[in-house]
Amino acid sequence: MAVTGVNRGRRAWIGMVAVISLSLAGCTPAVDPNATQPLQASPVSSAPSVWTALDTATARAAEASSYQVKVYVHARHGATSGNLSVHGSIGADGAADFQVQAGRESYEVYRDGTGGYYAYQDTWHKLDHPLDLNWFAEYRNVLNWARAHDRRLSERPQKFVGGQFCRVYEVSLPATAWRRTDSFWGNAGNARRAEGDTLFTFAVGIPDHLLHQVTTTQSVASTGGATTLTTDVIFSNFNDVPQVAAPSGLPAAK
Repeated sequence: MAVTGVNRGRRAWIGMVAVISLSLAGCTPAVDPNATQPLQASPVSSAPSVWTALDTATARAAEASSYQVKVYVHARHGATSGNLSVHGSIGADGAADFQVQAGRESYEVYRDGTGGYYAYQDTWHKLDHPLDLNWFAEYRNVLNWARAHDRRLSERPQKFVGGQFCRVYEVSLPATAWRRTDSFWGNAGNARRAEGDTLFTFAVGIPDHLLHQVTTTQSVASTGGATTLTTDVIFSNFNDVPQVAAPSGLPAAK
């Protein structure tokens, strides 16, 4: 059966949303109200030990063989807004499986050794863009840039994330330093660019010294005006996820 132009457009849009939700973990979603609870008040000026704690947290998280992740994205453009959520697992075998909810649309995204796929209405398709889940390395790059350029790092009120107390640190970077967002929008063929500062908030577990949450907020410019993106990424169950099974129907992916 021939694929209509409308279907092609829908498939391309879904593929683009999948990459946005999973590759742009640094573009802020709405915070899960059950995941965080403020415990302290006034911010504290940064110290070398704080940078070291963040570097250790990202490095330890990057060494994990498996973990689970939740991503909540909230976009506001003028008087309109939209939400996207992703729940999924990265298995000990490197395969990844995610359930994505974008407005009223829901679909599944899967990655294995051959590439990425997405399922819409029970039909699997190949993703046109690579599914890069190397976010811990990206966070380390952000922190290394911030430290090298003397950006002010503040300690914020503690949070309860993923079943444990976390210390919270906050730093702002100019949009030009957060290259990943710019490169994605460019590759996707959209006339959009990050502008102003991007605010990063990192939550580090007190008992395990792992990175458990990253919240980012930034403004993305387009011909229709600025869109504010808030992304909240929550990591849990490090080294405690078995192999991720390939979804049924995947061999028919196209």
